[in-house]
Amino acid sequence: MKKTKTLFISHWYPYQKNPNSGIFIKRHAESISLFADITVIHFDIQHSKKLIDINLVQDSDSEINTYKIQIQGRFYKLFYYALPLQFYLFKRLIKKFNLKIDEFEIVHSNVVFPSGIIGMKISKKYKIPQIHSEHWSQLNKFFGKHFYKKEGLKVFENCNYITSVSEFLKNELKKYVKDETKIKIIPNVINSDLFFFNEKIDKSKVTFLAVAHWNKPKNPFYFLEALKNIYTDTQIVFELNIVGKGNQIEEIKNKKYPYEINFLGYKNSQEINRLLQESNFLLLGSDYETFSVIIVEALNTGTPVIVSKIGVATEIINKKNGVICDNNIDDWINKIKFSINQKYNYKEIADEIKGKYNIEKISSKFEEIYLRITK
Repeated sequence: MKKTKTLFISHWYPYQKNPNSGIFIKRHAESISLFADITVIHFDIQHSKKLIDINLVQDSDSEINTYKIQIQGRFYKLFYYALPLQFYLFKRLIKKFNLKIDEFEIVHSNVVFPSGIIGMKISKKYKIPQIHSEHWSQLNKFFGKHFYKKEGLKVFENCNYITSVSEFLKNELKKYVKDETKIKIIPNVINSDLFFFNEKIDKSKVTFLAVAHWNKPKNPFYFLEALKNIYTDTQIVFELNIVGKGNQIEEIKNKKYPYEINFLGYKNSQEINRLLQESNFLLLGSDYETFSVIIVEALNTGTPVIVSKIGVATEIINKKNGVICDNNIDDWINKIKFSINQKYNYKEIADEIKGKYNIEKISSKFEEIYLRITK
Protein backbone atom coordinates (compact mmCIF):
# COMPACT_ATOMS: atom_id res chain seq x y z
CA MET A 1 0.00 0.00 0.00
CA LYS A 2 1.36 3.41 -1.01
CA LYS A 3 2.22 5.63 1.95
CA THR A 4 1.04 9.24 2.06
CA LYS A 5 3.98 11.62 1.57
CA THR A 6 3.72 14.08 4.43
CA LEU A 7 5.63 17.27 5.19
CA PHE A 8 5.57 17.75 8.96
CA ILE A 9 6.34 21.29 10.19
CA SER A 10 7.16 22.23 13.79
CA HIS A 11 9.07 24.81 15.81
CA TRP A 12 8.65 22.62 18.92
CA TYR A 13 10.76 19.47 18.61
CA PRO A 14 13.47 17.73 20.64
CA TYR A 15 17.06 18.78 20.06
CA GLN A 16 20.40 17.70 21.49
CA LYS A 17 20.53 20.12 24.42
CA ASN A 18 16.87 19.58 25.34
CA PRO A 19 15.67 16.07 24.37
CA ASN A 20 12.28 16.64 26.03
CA SER A 21 11.42 19.86 24.17
CA GLY A 22 8.29 19.19 22.13
CA ILE A 23 8.62 15.44 22.70
CA PHE A 24 4.82 15.08 22.44
CA ILE A 25 4.99 16.50 18.90
CA LYS A 26 7.72 14.05 17.96
CA ARG A 27 5.55 11.23 19.28
CA HIS A 28 2.76 12.43 16.98
CA ALA A 29 5.24 12.36 14.11
CA GLU A 30 6.21 8.80 15.06
CA SER A 31 2.56 7.74 15.13
CA ILE A 32 2.01 9.23 11.65
CA SER A 33 5.14 7.45 10.37
CA LEU A 34 3.37 4.11 10.95
CA PHE A 35 1.20 4.76 7.89
CA ALA A 36 2.81 7.74 6.09
CA ASP A 37 6.11 8.59 4.44
CA ILE A 38 6.90 11.54 6.70
CA THR A 39 9.55 14.24 6.40
CA VAL A 40 9.99 16.52 9.43
CA ILE A 41 11.12 20.13 9.06
CA HIS A 42 12.19 21.51 12.45
CA PHE A 43 12.64 25.28 12.71
CA ASP A 44 15.19 25.34 15.53
CA ILE A 45 15.44 28.93 16.83
CA GLN A 46 17.91 29.38 19.70
CA HIS A 47 19.88 32.04 21.55
CA SER A 48 23.58 32.49 20.83
CA LYS A 49 26.24 35.17 21.33
CA LYS A 50 26.51 35.71 17.58
CA LEU A 51 24.40 38.31 15.83
CA ILE A 52 22.94 35.66 13.52
CA ASP A 53 23.99 32.16 12.53
CA ILE A 54 21.98 30.06 10.07
CA ASN A 55 22.45 26.39 9.24
CA LEU A 56 20.40 24.04 7.07
CA VAL A 57 21.14 20.46 8.13
CA GLN A 58 19.84 16.93 8.05
CA ASP A 59 19.42 15.22 11.42
CA SER A 60 21.31 11.96 11.00
CA ASP A 61 20.41 10.75 14.52
CA SER A 62 16.64 10.71 13.99
CA GLU A 63 14.77 7.56 12.98
CA ILE A 64 12.36 9.79 11.03
CA ASN A 65 13.62 11.71 7.99
CA THR A 66 14.31 15.06 9.71
CA TYR A 67 15.79 18.36 8.55
CA LYS A 68 16.62 21.40 10.67
CA ILE A 69 16.50 25.06 9.85
CA GLN A 70 18.74 26.38 12.63
CA ILE A 71 18.53 30.10 13.32
CA GLN A 72 20.64 31.35 16.22
CA GLY A 73 21.43 34.84 17.46
CA ARG A 74 21.37 37.36 20.29
CA PHE A 75 17.93 38.59 19.25
CA TYR A 76 16.56 35.11 18.64
CA LYS A 77 13.03 35.99 19.80
CA LEU A 78 12.69 38.40 16.88
CA PHE A 79 13.37 35.53 14.47
CA TYR A 80 10.07 33.95 15.48
CA TYR A 81 8.37 37.01 13.95
CA ALA A 82 10.54 37.01 10.82
CA LEU A 83 8.23 34.69 8.88
CA PRO A 84 9.42 35.84 5.42
CA LEU A 85 12.97 34.86 6.47
CA GLN A 86 11.75 31.50 7.73
CA PHE A 87 9.86 30.78 4.52
CA TYR A 88 12.89 31.82 2.45
CA LEU A 89 15.08 29.43 4.46
CA PHE A 90 12.51 26.69 3.96
CA LYS A 91 12.80 27.13 0.18
CA ARG A 92 16.61 27.08 0.46
CA LEU A 93 16.43 23.84 2.45
CA ILE A 94 14.14 22.25 -0.13
CA LYS A 95 16.60 23.17 -2.87
CA LYS A 96 19.74 22.19 -0.93
CA PHE A 97 18.51 18.66 -0.16
CA ASN A 98 16.56 18.24 -3.40
CA LEU A 99 13.27 17.57 -1.64
CA LYS A 100 10.62 17.10 -4.32
CA ILE A 101 7.96 19.41 -2.91
CA ASP A 102 5.41 18.53 -5.62
CA GLU A 103 5.38 14.91 -4.38
CA PHE A 104 4.07 15.79 -0.92
CA GLU A 105 0.36 15.12 -0.48
CA ILE A 106 -0.17 16.75 2.93
CA VAL A 107 1.54 19.48 4.93
CA HIS A 108 1.00 18.92 8.65
CA SER A 109 1.74 21.91 10.92
CA ASN A 110 1.92 22.08 14.71
CA VAL A 111 1.00 25.11 16.90
CA VAL A 112 -0.59 28.03 15.08
CA PHE A 113 2.32 30.46 15.55
CA PRO A 114 4.63 30.28 13.82
CA SER A 115 4.38 26.72 12.38
CA GLY A 116 0.73 26.94 11.39
CA ILE A 117 1.35 30.13 9.41
CA ILE A 118 4.45 28.70 7.72
CA GLY A 119 2.45 25.55 6.95
CA MET A 120 -0.30 27.67 5.39
CA LYS A 121 2.22 29.49 3.17
CA ILE A 122 3.58 26.14 1.99
CA SER A 123 0.05 24.81 1.49
CA LYS A 124 -1.01 27.77 -0.67
CA LYS A 125 2.19 28.14 -2.69
CA TYR A 126 2.52 24.46 -3.57
CA LYS A 127 -1.24 23.63 -3.48
CA ILE A 128 -0.91 20.95 -0.82
CA PRO A 129 -3.80 20.25 1.65
CA GLN A 130 -3.02 21.29 5.22
CA ILE A 131 -3.69 19.49 8.50
CA HIS A 132 -2.94 21.43 11.66
CA SER A 133 -2.41 20.04 15.19
CA GLU A 134 -2.88 22.44 18.09
CA HIS A 135 -1.22 22.08 21.50
CA TRP A 136 -0.75 25.68 22.62
CA SER A 137 -1.77 26.90 26.08
CA GLN A 138 -1.30 30.51 24.88
CA LEU A 139 -4.02 30.32 22.22
CA ASN A 140 -6.34 32.89 23.80
CA LYS A 141 -3.47 35.30 24.43
CA PHE A 142 -2.30 34.93 20.82
CA PHE A 143 -5.73 35.73 19.39
CA GLY A 144 -6.17 38.60 21.82
CA LYS A 145 -3.47 41.00 20.65
CA HIS A 146 -0.76 39.20 18.67
CA PHE A 147 0.68 40.87 15.56
CA TYR A 148 -0.03 37.71 13.53
CA LYS A 149 -3.50 36.91 14.92
CA LYS A 150 -5.25 37.57 11.56
CA GLU A 151 -2.84 35.19 9.86
CA GLY A 152 -3.61 32.67 12.60
CA LEU A 153 -7.32 32.85 11.80
CA LYS A 154 -6.50 32.29 8.13
CA VAL A 155 -4.61 29.13 9.09
CA PHE A 156 -7.78 27.65 10.57
CA GLU A 157 -9.76 28.67 7.47
CA ASN A 158 -7.17 27.11 5.15
CA CYS A 159 -6.90 23.77 6.96
CA ASN A 160 -8.79 20.70 5.87
CA TYR A 161 -8.67 19.45 9.45
CA ILE A 162 -7.52 20.74 12.84
CA THR A 163 -6.61 18.28 15.57
CA SER A 164 -6.86 19.07 19.26
CA VAL A 165 -5.15 17.12 22.03
CA SER A 166 -8.16 17.33 24.36
CA GLU A 167 -11.84 18.23 24.60
CA PHE A 168 -10.76 21.15 26.76
CA LEU A 169 -8.61 22.60 23.98
CA LYS A 170 -11.27 21.85 21.38
CA ASN A 171 -13.66 24.14 23.25
CA GLU A 172 -10.99 26.88 23.14
CA LEU A 173 -10.46 26.34 19.40
CA LYS A 174 -14.19 26.72 18.71
CA LYS A 175 -13.83 30.44 19.46
CA TYR A 176 -11.59 30.86 16.41
CA VAL A 177 -12.67 28.16 13.95
CA LYS A 178 -15.72 28.96 11.82
CA ASP A 179 -16.33 25.36 10.76
CA GLU A 180 -16.27 23.32 13.98
CA THR A 181 -16.61 20.05 12.05
CA LYS A 182 -12.95 20.47 11.06
CA ILE A 183 -11.83 19.94 14.66
CA LYS A 184 -10.97 16.35 15.61
CA ILE A 185 -9.64 15.25 19.00
CA ILE A 186 -6.39 13.29 18.77
CA PRO A 187 -4.63 13.04 22.15
CA ASN A 188 -0.93 12.87 22.88
CA VAL A 189 0.90 9.55 22.69
CA ILE A 190 1.83 7.76 25.91
CA ASN A 191 4.62 5.20 25.67
CA SER A 192 3.15 2.19 27.46
CA ASP A 193 6.53 0.45 27.21
CA LEU A 194 7.96 3.15 29.49
CA PHE A 195 4.94 3.67 31.79
CA PHE A 196 3.38 0.47 33.10
CA PHE A 197 1.84 -1.11 36.18
CA ASN A 198 3.78 -2.77 39.00
CA GLU A 199 2.35 -3.73 42.36
CA LYS A 200 2.90 -0.97 44.91
CA ILE A 201 4.78 -1.74 48.11
CA ASP A 202 3.15 -0.63 51.37
CA LYS A 203 5.08 2.13 53.15
CA SER A 204 4.90 3.60 56.61
CA LYS A 205 4.18 7.03 55.13
CA VAL A 206 2.17 8.40 52.23
CA THR A 207 4.36 9.30 49.26
CA PHE A 208 3.31 12.13 46.95
CA LEU A 209 5.03 12.79 43.62
CA ALA A 210 4.92 16.01 41.57
CA VAL A 211 6.46 16.08 38.08
CA ALA A 212 6.64 19.11 35.79
CA HIS A 213 8.74 21.82 34.24
CA TRP A 214 8.15 24.25 37.10
CA ASN A 215 7.24 27.50 35.39
CA LYS A 216 3.87 29.19 35.00
CA PRO A 217 1.11 28.19 34.30
CA LYS A 218 2.15 25.39 36.67
CA ASN A 219 1.09 26.32 40.19
CA PRO A 220 2.50 23.92 42.79
CA PHE A 221 1.55 26.24 45.63
CA TYR A 222 -2.02 24.91 45.68
CA PHE A 223 -0.86 21.50 46.91
CA LEU A 224 2.19 22.80 48.80
CA GLU A 225 0.04 25.08 50.99
CA ALA A 226 -2.59 22.36 51.36
CA LEU A 227 0.05 19.89 52.55
CA LYS A 228 1.34 22.46 55.06
CA ASN A 229 -2.12 22.62 56.59
CA ILE A 230 -2.43 18.82 56.64
CA TYR A 231 1.01 18.48 58.23
CA THR A 232 0.13 21.00 60.96
CA ASP A 233 -3.40 19.82 61.73
CA THR A 234 -3.33 16.03 61.33
CA GLN A 235 -1.29 12.97 62.28
CA ILE A 236 -0.76 11.94 58.66
CA VAL A 237 2.88 11.10 57.91
CA PHE A 238 3.93 11.86 54.34
CA GLU A 239 6.76 12.87 52.02
CA LEU A 240 6.73 14.85 48.80
CA ASN A 241 9.11 14.14 45.91
CA ILE A 242 9.40 16.91 43.32
CA VAL A 243 10.83 16.08 39.88
CA GLY A 244 11.82 18.71 37.34
CA LYS A 245 13.49 22.06 36.99
CA GLY A 246 12.22 25.62 36.53
CA ASN A 247 12.20 29.01 38.20
CA GLN A 248 9.53 27.97 40.73
CA ILE A 249 11.91 25.49 42.39
CA GLU A 250 13.88 28.23 44.17
CA GLU A 251 10.65 29.90 45.21
CA ILE A 252 9.47 26.64 46.76
CA LYS A 253 12.79 26.17 48.60
CA ASN A 254 12.68 29.74 49.93
CA LYS A 255 9.30 29.14 51.57
CA LYS A 256 10.88 26.47 53.82
CA TYR A 257 7.86 24.20 54.16
CA PRO A 258 7.90 22.26 57.46
CA TYR A 259 7.35 18.80 55.95
CA GLU A 260 9.71 16.52 54.04
CA ILE A 261 10.32 17.62 50.42
CA ASN A 262 12.89 15.86 48.24
CA PHE A 263 13.98 17.88 45.19
CA LEU A 264 15.04 15.26 42.66
CA GLY A 265 15.78 17.47 39.64
CA TYR A 266 15.57 16.15 36.09
CA LYS A 267 14.63 12.48 35.65
CA ASN A 268 14.21 10.51 32.45
CA SER A 269 11.07 8.53 31.60
CA GLN A 270 12.31 5.26 33.08
CA GLU A 271 13.13 7.00 36.37
CA ILE A 272 9.77 8.78 36.45
CA ASN A 273 8.00 5.48 35.83
CA ARG A 274 9.79 3.93 38.82
CA LEU A 275 8.98 6.93 41.04
CA LEU A 276 5.30 6.75 40.03
CA GLN A 277 5.23 3.04 40.84
CA GLU A 278 6.67 3.80 44.28
CA SER A 279 4.24 6.69 44.98
CA ASN A 280 0.73 6.71 46.40
CA PHE A 281 -0.39 9.81 44.48
CA LEU A 282 0.61 12.16 41.70
CA LEU A 283 -0.03 15.85 42.49
CA LEU A 284 -0.43 18.41 39.70
CA GLY A 285 -1.42 22.00 40.38
CA SER A 286 -1.76 24.27 37.37
CA ASP A 287 -3.72 27.27 36.17
CA TYR A 288 -3.91 26.11 32.53
CA GLU A 289 -3.04 22.98 30.51
CA THR A 290 -4.12 21.78 27.09
CA PHE A 291 -3.43 18.10 27.87
CA SER A 292 -0.83 17.22 30.56
CA VAL A 293 0.90 13.99 29.60
CA ILE A 294 2.02 13.18 33.14
CA ILE A 295 -1.60 12.57 34.21
CA VAL A 296 -1.99 9.74 31.71
CA GLU A 297 1.51 8.41 32.40
CA ALA A 298 0.64 8.20 36.11
CA LEU A 299 -2.62 6.35 35.44
CA ASN A 300 -0.75 3.87 33.23
CA THR A 301 1.31 2.94 36.29
CA GLY A 302 -1.84 2.60 38.41
CA THR A 303 -1.11 5.75 40.41
CA PRO A 304 -4.13 7.87 41.47
CA VAL A 305 -4.00 11.54 40.50
CA ILE A 306 -4.92 14.65 42.51
CA VAL A 307 -5.05 17.45 39.98
CA SER A 308 -6.37 20.90 39.07
CA LYS A 309 -9.37 21.14 36.76
CA ILE A 310 -7.25 21.42 33.61
CA GLY A 311 -6.45 19.74 30.30
CA VAL A 312 -7.36 16.10 29.90
CA ALA A 313 -8.14 15.68 33.63
CA THR A 314 -11.86 16.33 33.29
CA GLU A 315 -12.08 13.66 30.57
CA ILE A 316 -10.34 10.78 32.35
CA ILE A 317 -10.30 11.35 36.13
CA ASN A 318 -13.11 9.64 38.02
CA LYS A 319 -13.78 8.49 41.57
CA LYS A 320 -11.85 5.25 40.93
CA ASN A 321 -8.57 6.89 39.85
CA GLY A 322 -8.29 10.25 41.60
CA VAL A 323 -9.88 13.63 42.23
CA ILE A 324 -10.07 17.01 40.52
CA CYS A 325 -9.54 20.12 42.67
CA ASP A 326 -10.80 23.65 42.35
CA ASN A 327 -7.84 25.97 42.46
CA ASN A 328 -8.17 27.15 46.04
CA ILE A 329 -6.32 25.88 49.09
CA ASP A 330 -9.39 24.67 50.99
CA ASP A 331 -10.53 22.40 48.18
CA TRP A 332 -7.01 21.00 47.79
CA ILE A 333 -6.89 20.28 51.53
CA ASN A 334 -10.25 18.50 51.45
CA LYS A 335 -9.49 16.49 48.29
CA ILE A 336 -6.06 15.36 49.49
CA LYS A 337 -7.50 14.25 52.86
CA PHE A 338 -10.34 12.46 51.06
CA SER A 339 -7.92 10.66 48.73
CA ILE A 340 -5.64 9.48 51.53
CA ASN A 341 -8.63 7.76 53.16
CA GLN A 342 -9.73 6.02 49.95
CA LYS A 343 -8.82 2.45 49.01
CA TYR A 344 -7.73 2.56 45.37
CA ASN A 345 -7.39 -0.52 43.20
CA TYR A 346 -4.10 0.32 41.49
CA LYS A 347 -4.27 -2.47 38.92
CA GLU A 348 -7.81 -1.50 37.98
CA ILE A 349 -6.63 2.11 37.42
CA ALA A 350 -3.94 0.91 35.01
CA ASP A 351 -6.23 -1.56 33.24
CA GLU A 352 -8.91 1.07 32.63
CA ILE A 353 -6.59 3.30 30.62
CA LYS A 354 -4.37 0.63 29.05
CA GLY A 355 -4.01 1.02 25.27
CA LYS A 356 -6.12 4.18 24.98
CA TYR A 357 -3.14 6.46 24.34
CA ASN A 358 -0.55 4.16 22.79
CA ILE A 359 1.11 4.90 19.46
CA GLU A 360 -1.03 2.47 17.47
CA LYS A 361 -4.27 4.00 18.77
CA ILE A 362 -3.19 7.56 18.00
CA SER A 363 -1.82 6.48 14.61
CA SER A 364 -5.22 5.06 13.61
CA LYS A 365 -6.91 8.36 14.51
CA PHE A 366 -4.50 10.35 12.33
CA GLU A 367 -4.79 7.84 9.49
CA GLU A 368 -8.55 8.24 9.44
CA ILE A 369 -8.37 11.97 8.70
CA TYR A 370 -5.45 11.55 6.28
CA LEU A 371 -7.54 9.10 4.24
CA ARG A 372 -10.42 11.57 4.04
CA ILE A 373 -8.07 13.98 2.26
CA THR A 374 -6.09 11.61 0.04
CA LYS A 375 -8.83 9.25 -1.16
